[in-house]
Amino acid sequence: MGALSKLIPTVLLVLLALPPSAGLAQQSASPRRVLTLHWYDRGYADDFKLDQELHAALEASAPGRLQYYSEYLDTNQFPGENQALILRDYLRRKYAGVAIDVLIAITNPPLDFLLKYRDELFPHTPIVFSIAAVAPARRMPEAGTTGIVTANTFRETVNLALKLHPGTKQLFVISGTLIHDKSRESAARAELKGFKDKVDITYLTDLSVEELIRKLKDPPKNSIALYVWQQVLNREGSLLESGDVVSRIAREAMVPLYGMSPSYLGLGMTGGYVWTLEADVTKLAEIAQRVANGERPEDIPIENAPETPMFDWRQLQRWGIREDRLPPGSVIQFREPTIWQQYKWRIIAALVIFVLQSSLIGALLFERRRARLRAVALISAQQEVRESEERFRNIANTAPVMIAIADSERRATFFNKGWLDFTGREVEQELGQGWTEGLHPDDRGECLAKISASYEARTECDLEYRLRRADGEYRSLLCSGVPRFEPDGAFAGYVASIIDITELKREQEKALASQKLQSLGGLAGGVAHDFNNLLGGILAHSELLISDLTDSPRVQEGVQAIKVIAMRASEIVRQLMVYAGDESTVFEDVDLADLVREMLNLILVSISKSAALKIDVPDNVPMIRANKTQLRQVFVNLITNASDALGDEKGEICVTLKQVRSPGEPSIGKWPQPLVADWLRLEVRDSGSGMPEEVQARIFDPFFSTKGVGRGMGLSAVQGIIRSHGGTINVASKLGEGTCFEIRLPCASQPAQQSSDVGRSMLACEPQGQTGTVLIIDDEYSLRVPVATMLKKRGFSVFEAADGETGVSLFHEHSVEIAVVLLDLTLPGISGMEVLKEMRKKRSNIRVILATAYGRDRALTDVSEKESVSYVQKPYQIDALVALLRKICSEEPEVRQAGAS
Repeated sequence: MGALSKLIPTVLLVLLALPPSAGLAQQSASPRRVLTLHWYDRGYADDFKLDQELHAALEASAPGRLQYYSEYLDTNQFPGENQALILRDYLRRKYAGVAIDVLIAITNPPLDFLLKYRDELFPHTPIVFSIAAVAPARRMPEAGTTGIVTANTFRETVNLALKLHPGTKQLFVISGTLIHDKSRESAARAELKGFKDKVDITYLTDLSVEELIRKLKDPPKNSIALYVWQQVLNREGSLLESGDVVSRIAREAMVPLYGMSPSYLGLGMTGGYVWTLEADVTKLAEIAQRVANGERPEDIPIENAPETPMFDWRQLQRWGIREDRLPPGSVIQFREPTIWQQYKWRIIAALVIFVLQSSLIGALLFERRRARLRAVALISAQQEVRESEERFRNIANTAPVMIAIADSERRATFFNKGWLDFTGREVEQELGQGWTEGLHPDDRGECLAKISASYEARTECDLEYRLRRADGEYRSLLCSGVPRFEPDGAFAGYVASIIDITELKREQEKALASQKLQSLGGLAGGVAHDFNNLLGGILAHSELLISDLTDSPRVQEGVQAIKVIAMRASEIVRQLMVYAGDESTVFEDVDLADLVREMLNLILVSISKSAALKIDVPDNVPMIRANKTQLRQVFVNLITNASDALGDEKGEICVTLKQVRSPGEPSIGKWPQPLVADWLRLEVRDSGSGMPEEVQARIFDPFFSTKGVGRGMGLSAVQGIIRSHGGTINVASKLGEGTCFEIRLPCASQPAQQSSDVGRSMLACEPQGQTGTVLIIDDEYSLRVPVATMLKKRGFSVFEAADGETGVSLFHEHSVEIAVVLLDLTLPGISGMEVLKEMRKKRSNIRVILATAYGRDRALTDVSEKESVSYVQKPYQIDALVALLRKICSEEPEVRQAGAS
């Protein structure tokens, strides 16, 4: 809204400068229709903001005489030609019979779409465009098209950067898109030809974020970089927009980054000649108005968008660039205030207090001394004292701090207006010891004890205590008291200045809470790693017992239950590792109905005994793409909250799962997006006491809880999990009527991808295939021994080693016969990576399976020649491990023979 408020006056000035007949409203009695086509979807913030401001600018030119439409290509969500054909057919049907007067294309893809399908959709309708970084002829060759070009200040920006960094020898140009559209880079190459004699230019095109960081982290001396535009996919397959890319590389790049988009400022870009949204919208609205007034687009020259030199103050400080070297009219953003700017009023207040205290106390003492020495002028002296006291009161009452004075008997004798306004009491109520009535009961004893100690020592006194404000809230105050003395040296009491530090303390508490969460994440990662090793031993022993207890079905069933529980525990531990940043969250196809029934069986023992549990969970609901451990956490939180809401009172907890297929499906609350088909709706409803509106408004806030200190992250975490799954959560509650939590999760649109890593799935059948010799190097005795025993039962020959040195020695002795090595990454003595290097010296093509409790990315970070290395995450199941070993052994003889030759 801030940008819009600045834009409208600008547009009005443009309109005032036009002839009276130039307004859209005066062209005809019929309204003018304008259709704007954007590139991305409606959820893209930049497109949405531009659309709002463009609509406002056009509406300002002809109030009430404009019909404005906007459409979105959605190519970020649905790329490919098929989406363009669908949109073409959609627009043809939607605007059939609607005469569009002006088409506005925002960026190149919408312009290409309109030029391709205009004859089918809007024949002969003129087009006004805003496109980026192209170098067209003076006018577009297509008839009926004109507009502005943005992000085209390559030459000006590079020339500016070279002036700010004299001695530059290397220029990196960063660009690239997923569809390999080189129009922006082509424009850059054309514009920068003249700089080849000044600097070496290297174009970094279509590189990954990691490759860009490597090249810019250790660049040649005296290098700079020009960021044109970049769009890539990360390792998880998610789209990284241009702003995301520049933010990630700027953190580690050792070169100053320059660019032409204002959205990169604040993300690490130093500056450049940039276009601005306000200027572009104003220009687009002006051109669209001219076309709507009947002017031919062919007669309106294509213009460059207005440009402004703009810089990030923090980057200027980082690279040592003085502001007096910047071009005239430069805009500097993110300027950090100086100490004086941050604490100006506090410094002034402290100085005022000091001056007031010194001058007023001195004046009072001087007046008292004069009264004693000049008894003859007693009346005059008393009058002067009264006048001095009045001046003191006037000054004290206008001071920006609270002031209090006490005599030598610890009785308060004065409070300024600031104190009385704070407490909302009369001065008579505060005098003497009356002010102590407002002290917080927990602070009263300590505060009065410190005051007594200061009176005994007659030294400066700094106190912090909570005092009740006029509205009843207890606020934290910082009190600084200074002893007063008569001219003859007699102790007269204290004068104190008091300031409210409540907000400062809250900010400190937030910072401390953040540090605690970071420490908790590190601790969780270490504990989870060690615990996964222990769970691996439990799983291995369980499978060994199951294979030995074929004649004892009941015992075998019990051991099987231990195995299943251990696997569920490993999922929870893996979630801790995700929280600690050691592993990424794994999503798979999940049957939500089965998961809900499974969790209900486990949680029955923990809910209130007076609660009646009602379940409506059908079979054959669609699968969802989700993380099972996180969904279990969500379900446990909701059921626990429902049980707590009932307490010891009798009531019901209802769990309902339903597939939503109709937009008119009834729902609780107000949702931020329309209901669509193919969703699963999970409701957890209780008949408890309900919640007031103020509690509902904060229920998803971190650290907010009605259950006491140490709680309050449950529902905040639930909301984060549901959002990460692409779903939504809402709550409806009334006092005395209970509470209902409703969750919507999208159904899976694609089948699950089977992982090649061991430990992610359970195999139902006995693996079959070739066997061989396996070397197991693992320091966990409880895991290594049962695994070796099970492999021997499956027909493998096994060597065992409890540390890296022993493992390397065994490998050297039996390198010819060993087909594969099962290697733990964390070993005593030499590490797993060092063992791998030593074995490769003997056999460069040795097949290795890395075994670790950490995730795949972390395990393979430092591994070279990854094609000969597989990965298994602890705890793993023997069947899955055997399947992988048989597969490797079936390939191994040929590989070993090739290595020997």
